Amino acid sequence: MAKAIESQDLIVSFLGPTEFWPSTPPELYVQAYKTIFDTMRKHKVKVIYAIGTPYTPDTTDTNSRIARFTSFFFRILTHNLWKSFVLIGSLFDKEAENLSWTIVRVGRLSNGTNRMTAAFEYVGAPGWTSNTTRDGIAEWIVNQIDRDGQDWVRKKPAVSTSK
Repeated sequence: MAKAIESQDLIVSFLGPTEFWPSTPPELYVQAYKTIFDTMRKHKVKVIYAIGTPYTPDTTDTNSRIARFTSFFFRILTHNLWKSFVLIGSLFDKEAENLSWTIVRVGRLSNGTNRMTAAFEYVGAPGWTSNTTRDGIAEWIVNQIDRDGQDWVRKKPAVSTSK
């Protein structure tokens, strides 16, 4: 991992469960991110964009019924999947304090043409949808990098593609 990180300016991570009912213990992803953080610090890489989900916890979601419902739904139906992203979000909050991180929270990823992808302060904000295209999320991240995007540092924007 050190070889992959050592000469980079930033990291874009899609690390997380890929199955709806993952058999992988949720703590595995936490340990992987701890290793990534330590390696980034060692090689003076300061910026990381990571993919999360609408149920990656964020304090801005407290008034969103959609966020609460989504989290409750996935907590019951896909507990390990839900727990993985909850633990990852908590780890960023607690142990990535000296890094410039952004957890890009996306809903249902699909193929298709990007119409317009935007970031919202919280899940369920006016205009937010649970749909995101893969090209839309990639374009949004690249735009943030190109702009030296400081708007979302140490935040967890809910990113979605308009219909």
